[in-house]
Amino acid sequence: MQNEKSDRIKNDLVITVSMRRMGTPDEVAKVVLSQASNDSIYITGIDRFVIPK
Repeated sequence: MQNEKSDRIKNDLVITVSMRRMGTPDEVAKVVLSQASNDSIYITGIDRFVIPK
């Protein structure tokens, strides 16, 4: 029952993403590292989307 609910929530979320899939852990890690670096000093208050190459 709980797995079905979790799967439904995940599917509802995925259909709102342009890539129609969740980001992989590696893709998410690259965004986090980029945001944590000194190169992102000027970036504040925005949503970051994980899009693979």
